[in-house]
Amino acid sequence: MGRVGIQDTSIRDLASASDSAVLFKEKIEIAKLLDRLGADVIGLPLWTGSKADLLLIKAVAMDVRNASVSVAIGLDAPGLERLQDAICLAVRPRLAVRCMVSSVGMEYLQGKKEPQVLQSVAKTVSECSKLVSDVEFVILDASRADGQFLAKVADEAIRSGANIITLCDTAGLVFPHEIESRRNLFVSSLTAFDPGKVKLGVRFSDSLKMGAALTYYALKSGFDEISVSFAGSDAPSLSNVAGVLSAQQTDASGLFGIDVSNIRNVSAKIRRICDGADVSDKVVRCGSADEDDSIFLTASDSKQTVGELAHKLGYDLSEQDLAAVYEAFARNVRKKKRLGRKEFESILATEAMQVPATYVLKDYVYTSGASSRSMSHITLEKDGRTFEGIAVGDGPIDASFLAIGKIAGQKYELDDFVIRSITEGQESMGETLVKLRFNGKLYSGCGISTDIVASSIRAYLIALNKIIWEEEGSVRK
Repeated sequence: MGRVGIQDTSIRDLASASDSAVLFKEKIEIAKLLDRLGADVIGLPLWTGSKADLLLIKAVAMDVRNASVSVAIGLDAPGLERLQDAICLAVRPRLAVRCMVSSVGMEYLQGKKEPQVLQSVAKTVSECSKLVSDVEFVILDASRADGQFLAKVADEAIRSGANIITLCDTAGLVFPHEIESRRNLFVSSLTAFDPGKVKLGVRFSDSLKMGAALTYYALKSGFDEISVSFAGSDAPSLSNVAGVLSAQQTDASGLFGIDVSNIRNVSAKIRRICDGADVSDKVVRCGSADEDDSIFLTASDSKQTVGELAHKLGYDLSEQDLAAVYEAFARNVRKKKRLGRKEFESILATEAMQVPATYVLKDYVYTSGASSRSMSHITLEKDGRTFEGIAVGDGPIDASFLAIGKIAGQKYELDDFVIRSITEGQESMGETLVKLRFNGKLYSGCGISTDIVASSIRAYLIALNKIIWEEEGSVRK
């Protein structure tokens, strides 16, 4: 067995789970963990053309320095041209076109006949290959498909620009002794396949707890890339696959090119993130303002109720702040009938404790590359004097926050960090909410920009200025 690629789809699987409440920042943390572990490909959720998709892709692309960042694409996916600017921020961008080719999958789930599927595959794969050089064609129900049509669709994808074909056994129909013969039959049926240019990937269902064993036999059969997931999904985990390899006295470190001893540690951290995603407690997620929240206010709620919710969320409002927040709440609730937690916290960040700006942003420069950690150079002005801070961090946003902390002379506790998109279009606006905790109190800031790093810096500064104003006010008293 030669070097085999690892594609981890934990983030993609979490997005598909209806009961998942993993926050935006936690998805970024999972991507960083997978990148540090040495995963070759990090799979992101299915592209829907939404603003939330763009923000997540941009954030992950800027923070991942080694792995390929793969975005799942459906047949006839909308707005692929909008995707290019985001995905091309990645060091190694990939688009994964997903398709069903069984009779049931094509007609009842995709609503297409065979000729329409072939046409859509050629069109979508071709469009993706114009955006990036790495295009994966994922056949979701390969084990249910007719062999001849399976090969025909794969050939069409290869001719249209796909450089890796991934066969998925989502139905759990394949047994270990069948894998090699199935692979050989599939390859022999292809006419456009060139083993020097096109790779073969595989993903097995773990519904019968055979996923790791099936993956081991796939590796022995000559597949070039395997799909795994730490998210407790239907795919086997990398730790289980490595365990099978160890039992078979196979050097997993050499096979995958990673530090296998670190797998268990990364797995535990990701599981803690997933297990801590309680919907009732963490309802603020990256997404549109139309998403439902378990915490909300309506037009019938009183000023006292608004104040009680603010206190529950960790904000200590003065009478003046409460009056400003309630006025903004009443103004907004007339338009939307009800406000969720995301909208309410944006109002709190914007209206509560409005203070003069102690620090004013003059300039910022950040870098993010494959061979080094991100660096940020922040220039602020205070009382007519200019201050500069330079810091290195895990991504440009982390580096920027550290640089501001150096200027302020103190590192503040980041209580929460949320990004959501608020406008449509190619240059969509992103709203960033930053919450800092200092001396037990919560201070928040809200920034808006087409650049998520810029909106994050502005939001952080607003929260910081509130802390400084209150601290200096206590001294003045």
